[in-house]
Amino acid sequence: MGSVCSIVSTESIDSNNEGKTKIYPLYADDDSVKIMEVRKATSYKLVTSKDVRPMRKRYSFSGIEKANDDVSMMEIFCSYLPQHLFYNISSLIKESNDKSCISLLSTFEYETCILMLDISGFTQLTGTLSREKNGIELLTKYINQYFTTLISQIYEHGGDIEKFAGDGIICQFYNPFDENKKNSLVNSILCAIQCALRIQGNERIRQFKVNESLSLTLHCGISVGKVTSKHLGGVNGLWLRLTEGKALGLMESALEQSGVGEVVITNETYEKVQSYVNCIRIDGKKDKSNIKPHLFKVQSFRKERFKISPLPRIAMNNEIIDSVKKFINSPVQLKVKAGQIEWINEIKALTIGFFSIVDDNKYSSEFEKLQIYHTVVKGTQEIVDKYEGFIANFLADEKGFIVVVAFGYPYNHMNDAVRATKAMLDIKQIISSFNLRGGFGVTSGKCFIGNVGSVQRREFTIYGDKVNLAARLMKESEKDMTFPIVIDAPTSEEISKSISVEYCEPIKVKGITDLVYIAKVLEKTSSNQPLYSHKKHERSGPLSVSNTLKVDDEASQVSSSSSNFATINPLLDLKYPIGREKEFDMISSLIEQKLREFENKSITKSRLIILKSDIGIGKSDLCNRLIREWKPKLASVFNSALDTEEMTPFYVFQNNIHRGMVERLCKKHNVIMDTSQIDSILSSFTLKQKQDLLESIFDEKERTFLHLLNRVFGVEFEGNSEIDLHSETRIKIECDIISKFLTNSWIEMGYENKPWFLIIDDFHFMDKHSKIVLNTISNTYPTSTTCVILVTSRLLNGSDEVLEADIKRKELEDLCKQADKVIELEPLTKNQTREFILKYNNAKCMKDKVLDVLYEKSGGNPQFLLIASNFLLEKGIIIIEGDEVKLKNAELSFSELDLPSSMSSLIQHKIDRLNPNEQFILKVASVIGMVFDYDTLKAIFPEESRIKKQGKISKYLDILVSSHNLLEEVNDGKQSSENLTEPSSSGLLKFKNSMILFIVYNMIPNEQKRTLHLSLSRHYIERLFNIENHVLSNERSSLAWLIIEIAHHYSTYFDKNLLQEIFSKLTTDSVENEVVSNYVKTQIDELNYSIEFLERALPLLDLRADYEKEKAYSQTLLSIYQLIITSWKGPKQSPVKQTTIDRPIKNMEIGRELIAKLRQLREKLMGRVVTTNFLSLFLNISFSDFKEKLISIHKQCARLKQLEGADPQEVQQELEKTLALLQ
Repeated sequence: MGSVCSIVSTESIDSNNEGKTKIYPLYADDDSVKIMEVRKATSYKLVTSKDVRPMRKRYSFSGIEKANDDVSMMEIFCSYLPQHLFYNISSLIKESNDKSCISLLSTFEYETCILMLDISGFTQLTGTLSREKNGIELLTKYINQYFTTLISQIYEHGGDIEKFAGDGIICQFYNPFDENKKNSLVNSILCAIQCALRIQGNERIRQFKVNESLSLTLHCGISVGKVTSKHLGGVNGLWLRLTEGKALGLMESALEQSGVGEVVITNETYEKVQSYVNCIRIDGKKDKSNIKPHLFKVQSFRKERFKISPLPRIAMNNEIIDSVKKFINSPVQLKVKAGQIEWINEIKALTIGFFSIVDDNKYSSEFEKLQIYHTVVKGTQEIVDKYEGFIANFLADEKGFIVVVAFGYPYNHMNDAVRATKAMLDIKQIISSFNLRGGFGVTSGKCFIGNVGSVQRREFTIYGDKVNLAARLMKESEKDMTFPIVIDAPTSEEISKSISVEYCEPIKVKGITDLVYIAKVLEKTSSNQPLYSHKKHERSGPLSVSNTLKVDDEASQVSSSSSNFATINPLLDLKYPIGREKEFDMISSLIEQKLREFENKSITKSRLIILKSDIGIGKSDLCNRLIREWKPKLASVFNSALDTEEMTPFYVFQNNIHRGMVERLCKKHNVIMDTSQIDSILSSFTLKQKQDLLESIFDEKERTFLHLLNRVFGVEFEGNSEIDLHSETRIKIECDIISKFLTNSWIEMGYENKPWFLIIDDFHFMDKHSKIVLNTISNTYPTSTTCVILVTSRLLNGSDEVLEADIKRKELEDLCKQADKVIELEPLTKNQTREFILKYNNAKCMKDKVLDVLYEKSGGNPQFLLIASNFLLEKGIIIIEGDEVKLKNAELSFSELDLPSSMSSLIQHKIDRLNPNEQFILKVASVIGMVFDYDTLKAIFPEESRIKKQGKISKYLDILVSSHNLLEEVNDGKQSSENLTEPSSSGLLKFKNSMILFIVYNMIPNEQKRTLHLSLSRHYIERLFNIENHVLSNERSSLAWLIIEIAHHYSTYFDKNLLQEIFSKLTTDSVENEVVSNYVKTQIDELNYSIEFLERALPLLDLRADYEKEKAYSQTLLSIYQLIITSWKGPKQSPVKQTTIDRPIKNMEIGRELIAKLRQLREKLMGRVVTTNFLSLFLNISFSDFKEKLISIHKQCARLKQLEGADPQEVQQELEKTLALLQ
């Protein structure tokens, strides 16, 4: 883990005039600006009002009667949006006749001043931090802290933040309520210039040092002109704001010519304020007309004075608040309502898409432009919603506008890269239809997703090196006149089995040292192509089935790049899947009954079987084996639904429809039919031939409605515009026509005289039209008597990605009532798991530890077993020697193993679909450990969360156990050494398996984890000292679990990063600064507390013989820590007990040397085998190789302790001896 940093304020701003009109001196190199200085730390939270000077609120809620919590929630909502949006909404409401139905589709045009603050060095910083373990968090922390200073300055000078643009801020300076518009605009420009000069006038802001080698610099550009703010979209109640126009278009040139510490204004801006400012004229770069625009570098103000007034507050009412919420996406609203604003940030694997829209069109009116933009944005929203992504950013640039989309949030899928690429293909079609053009870039990788900015003004967006790369690839796409979708290597690996790509020469990208490997998506890719990396099977008509068999129902979604399946899979040779013999025979017996009915000519009704299982348990594999078994004996139809085609009418029966058309056309026109070329043959027939066939099948009334199914049949019947059908009526007519076509086709081809085996896979993803057709044909000859129908479905337990799960659960329950047999597949038992792994690896035996790990990690899920087994084999962690599966290193711990992405995705998609409260409980519980108790969970649960305030933690725990199957209760008889907490008065709960724990824990950003670990340490210490005096001496060893837990959680809080942070502050002059000093004192007080706990806990371990030899070495390190702390801070004030050292060691230089040597010693010790010593958990150090030296150091430290009150020179001599021993 790399070093980490925080930013703490080192200067303050005078706030006496807060909220009043200010008269500023015209300009000086002003150091009163509140700046942020980088120091090593781990916090990246938004700076709160406690951390900065009081700020003027941008809105008031005096007219709304709400509880304090509700007002606080509304303030948070408002902080996500610009002030001018509130003004726009307020004017819409005033103009609306119906206050209950306000149209937000609108456009506002006005003249304004734009200030843009652009940060240089961001790309280099992103690239550098991407190599750090928690680099994404650090990147966002730096930006947040830097933005906090800038935001306060902008609003104090009467500005408004319109948009955060990645590494920049777009601001407006404009007061719509000032009646003197001309003077108002001039004053706004002067306020913008003053704001920029004040910011640039402070050295620590204009060159923001991250560390010795990295710094961020600031460039400022100011322009003036007309802009138009548009409210667009509105899909599912979410509106997007776009501000674009001349003022923004002129900004690019000004920013390009702005050096570090400079403010550059456009010619139009200068003409309005030339009597107020001294400027130097400079030339910008040539524009499209080959003309260099005139620009001006601001030098200073002249002696005139002007007033600076913050923007007028907006008085909020219920109508405004209701409209404001429509500009905030749903995941943010849910988190805010749950009281989890401080826990909204996450680290997730995402696929990022950037696309630009370049608009060279001429419009007859602003209204026409609004309508086209609205249609494009609305279409984009619908496509992104269809593929379950979200729009992360939407902003104008000098050429048009840019949209940033992300897939993997709020819902993770195993094929997010494919979803993102297909979304881009669909969006490109929309853009092209309006004669617009633009570039497209797609990347995949881990990103930070959460809040950026400050509590005064923030946005919910994404950051990370993959975000930057997607933007660069978009620009690369713009260089090609075909505007291809350019993707990075990880994305191409994920999609190459589903979508055609063309690999390109690697390119050089700004900010990245190595060449970047890219590919282009080929647009011949079919838009309705299944979204799986490998096809599950070929959906086919009767008497045809794919020979492709998969070991599980989701295997096809595993990345092609991870080689998670063996080239030759012995499991495929089995008649039925391991552990599924009973179910296989049960279904086969019903098929045999149907065959006997035909043999005996005593045909009865068709049989209906429902097969349910959780994801990865193997329902599709079982179906494939059944098809393989019965294919030679009866007609077989295998149709499958897809999650992304749930809104496509008749998708499940699409191939059957095409096959029916081809069979009848070939028969009618004497064409030889090739079942492998159905689509090609169908397209070879003329439109007239296809339409003649359909007209011959249906009666006159039915032919009237054939135009409704033109897309399904691939024909072009003309419709009757006078017929106006209600949606339900239309659906019924369409389904009746398709049902008749299918049944008539099967009869025409002679299929009514044969038994059928009809499988409908993934009922939970089935489109509405196909469900109606299934019900109709099941009750219509010949399907009503000739079939064995097997319908498969997920369990629909609420933690799935299935849309409208409650409705579909009811539909499935109704279907089960009609079924002849309902089967639910269970996970494999431990013995079945052993058999599964041995057969898969052609082995005869395996070590119990390997079995224990694989079973615990997989929970008996065959999908997880395959992925985990191959992953461990590929990594060389498990090996096959002869006929035995064993560990390569018998001492290896599995606890820190990273999971393959395909494996974690299967669990991640379940977790993502929990509500925020359920997710929050899992996150807090994951910090406690695999096993936890309710009392501990409640004690450390953040106080600000609503479920804690409302006392609903236990309610959601019950749901996680009973409905989502992610937790389970631990009975008294099940407690074992794996329990991380001792039983309390309430029962124990446990994560269903360690993979769930691992994934949830790694979703939490580092700072939030540390906060919870510290709370847990304090809670356990309180429990320890409360029970210490009540424990009999012969029972004291039972306290060991609690001591070790405290040490563990303290070690996580005081990780390498935080200790380096404390040490670095002790070794720099900045410790004299009061703010830095207070921060260090807080951390050192906590470190003191932990040391006192460890010292006091030692006697409690007296009966543990295995600790005796280690205590002396432990105490040595404790002594060194004490010397470090007292050498800087002085006497310790501990909440536990007073130290024996009453006065500090005065020599700071020696203290600093001690710190440096201790850090060197720690580095030498890192990586050694950790002993059972409880302190090794705290320090993450092994002492076995350094016993003799540490004993000597221990004696020397004891000598130092005896020197209280001694001559400083003598103390210094003894310290030098200690240093010599440490070398």
